[in-house]
This record gives sequence, C-alpha cells and structure tokens, in this order.
Amino acid sequence: MNKRDELKKALKDLIEEGREICALAKKAKGSNILKFGTEYQNWYTRALKVVEILANDRLEEFISYYKIDLKRKSRNAQNYVIQDFIMGIGARKSVLEGPYWDINNVTAIKAYNQLQILQSLETRIDSVLSDVQGSLLSEL
Repeated sequence: MNKRDELKKALKDLIEEGREICALAKKAKGSNILKFGTEYQNWYTRALKVVEILANDRLEEFISYYKIDLKRKSRNAQNYVIQDFIMGIGARKSVLEGPYWDINNVTAIKAYNQLQILQSLETRIDSVLSDVQGSLLSEL
C-alpha cells in the first residue's frame, strides 16, 4: 500500500470513528460523559493534525467547535462548545422550565460539523499530494 492509500485509509477510519463519537454525544449522561470525553479527545487530537495538513484554511473553524472562546460573556446554545460538555458544564436553566437547550444535541451538532469538515477532505487528498509532489520535483 502506498502513502496515498495509507492516508486515505487513515482518513476513512477517522471518519468512521467520528460517526461513533457523534452518536455517543447524543446519549452521554453522567459517567458516560467521561467516556465520551476520553474517546473524543483521542479522536480530536488525530483529526486536528489531518485538518491542519490537508485543510489549513478550515483549521480555525474545526477548532472553534471544540474550544471555549475566552471572550464570551455568557453561555448559550450558539457559543456552547464540546469543551464545555467534556468539563461537565451544562446549559443555563430557567427556574420553571429547566435547561434552555439540550447539551447533548448541541454537542452532537458541533461534533458532526467537525466530522463534515473531515469528510470534505477526502476530495482534497489527491490534489494536496499532487501539489507536494510537484513542488518536490520542481526543487530537484
């Protein structure tokens, strides 16, 4: 198997694992949040490197679904991120109606958005590797 095929297989495996993580996010409660956090963190670390290499232009967006914006003034469904969920931070609550939003659903959507970015990279592998190969040949 050549490097191109190895990279395609690694991306395919990350995508499949990402699907499982999205499903886990929808149902994670209590101690399952710890399991989600462990599995997600392992996946995120590997996926982040792939996005950095193949789609540096999407890297900031990919990170934004995970990382807390230190400038945010309050938490809401729009700025709630995966890192909040992993740290056990819940939704703000109404005295009468309970949480303002479903943290599992918001987390699953953010993870799914990251997964979509990874899926879009399948079409970039050949062009990125061709660009690298062309650059190397021109240097020689």
